[in-house]
Amino acid sequence: MAQTIADDRHGAFASMTSELHCHRQGIPNGLAQKIDLHYGALFSSPRQLQLSGKLSDEIWVYQSQPAASSQSIFLFECHGSDIKVLNEQIRAPASDIEQLIEYLFGRHPAVSCIDFFGLDTGKLALRRPYQRFFCAEDIVIPEYGSDLAYADDIGKSTKRNIRRRSAALAEAYPASRFEVIEAGAITPELVERVIAFNRSSMTRKNRTSTYQDDALRLALLAAHEGLAGTVLVDGDIVAGTVCARIGNCFYMLVTGRDFRFDAFSLGMLCCYWTARECFRRGAREINMMGGRLDYKYSLLGRSRKYDALCVYRSRTAMLRHAGRVADMALHGACLEAKFALLDCEREDGAAARLVARGIRAWRSAKARHRQDIA
Repeated sequence: MAQTIADDRHGAFASMTSELHCHRQGIPNGLAQKIDLHYGALFSSPRQLQLSGKLSDEIWVYQSQPAASSQSIFLFECHGSDIKVLNEQIRAPASDIEQLIEYLFGRHPAVSCIDFFGLDTGKLALRRPYQRFFCAEDIVIPEYGSDLAYADDIGKSTKRNIRRRSAALAEAYPASRFEVIEAGAITPELVERVIAFNRSSMTRKNRTSTYQDDALRLALLAAHEGLAGTVLVDGDIVAGTVCARIGNCFYMLVTGRDFRFDAFSLGMLCCYWTARECFRRGAREINMMGGRLDYKYSLLGRSRKYDALCVYRSRTAMLRHAGRVADMALHGACLEAKFALLDCEREDGAAARLVARGIRAWRSAKARHRQDIA
């Protein structure tokens, strides 16, 4: 829910022991591994941040050491009176966030606001004025313990569809097979082939693929403990799902299939077989990334939403950023309204069905308009 809170009460966490370090030549490998294990979050991983050009020459690292056994680790940059926290799309206790905020405001007297993007914290009641709005969504398959437990929990209709499509593929192409490519064998050429399948599929739907010049970056991510699930027909790759492993979580970076084999639902089959392989390797969860595609829900994906958070030192500081406050409130409200409408597609009730029909009609009209322009 969108929130703009102006509350000036704040205090120190006197019992907290924390460490603050500045790294000017990249994040040490040991610390990077600790961050990956702690969050299991792709967009918080130093490797991803470095490959995407988001690590500057001067990165600060905050580590709290509370009385509990857990430890929070945050990366951030200082930009004048603003601090930008680089950890994105993470699940973190509200207490960890509040400890970080109080520490940073206490340590940096010139800082007036602290920005976060992509937090899943549950209920949050900060002592300082803040704005909090929905900003992103992932579809995530939760932990199942084993690939057999996962396969057993798949719905009956999806199981029938998987069996039917698999049998049809085997009958039409007896030499077809699913093959896992290990991390060390994943190349930019392989990733580019899967991306090309994705682009082709999106073009056929009169849409633009989000993948452009990403092959090298995704290959380097997957080549570090990841894997690629591929479907081969007559020895040729016709579908693929490229995964990165961050801590004990797997991320499906890109999935694509040759449209000539659409009758076999190869995209869905490849994701399913790849998900089972990830669970065999001890996946705590499998992140299918953004995009509300029906097959993700059929494969037991669940929505996970993240918020943007901007915390101000005081109400006076908030007033000094009035333009920014208004822009963030408007953008956040519009985004939340959009996703509230999209939620109707997956809800019951006459009103929800009416909204869902309107959304589908709008999409069809937009697709026809794009065809007319082309």
